[in-house]
Amino acid sequence: MLCCKIKVKAPRGTPLVVQTEDNNKYDPHALACLLPREMERIPEALREVQIFSKSQRKKYTLEDVKGQQIGSIQHFLNVQLYGLLRCGKITRIEGEINGEPTITSRPSSTQKFSRYKQAGGGAFIPATLLVEGPQRYKEFVLERICCTLPECENVQDMHVECLK
Repeated sequence: MLCCKIKVKAPRGTPLVVQTEDNNKYDPHALACLLPREMERIPEALREVQIFSKSQRKKYTLEDVKGQQIGSIQHFLNVQLYGLLRCGKITRIEGEINGEPTITSRPSSTQKFSRYKQAGGGAFIPATLLVEGPQRYKEFVLERICCTLPECENVQDMHVECLK
């Protein structure tokens, strides 16, 4: 469910912290996905994994890039989640990377990306998101997210379930 511009690549199983990105000049509803600042939140097996950045031409570990932004939630989904977060119907969003990045094929009109004059908004990184909020808003939040999914990229791989 994550769509982003990859500056920092992270392996499968890496946790994400999601927060509003109020200074995003292209999308007023942007939700940034960041790596945790606290290393104890990152599984031990991933802490020292060497990752190679083609764009920066160097190797790094998750400890080297802790707290940095890895991407943003897809435009179509972040509009709903942003509104729900701002009005208190959800209180926290976290995630975990669960796949390899691919080039996005359905960017929002706000994304400024052009590669070889092809449409695209950067990369799509599969992730599982955990959305928490007051129990009394559970049905409303589920309905809003489910209504948004058909607009999202890779919708065939998405589903929503209620854990509590």
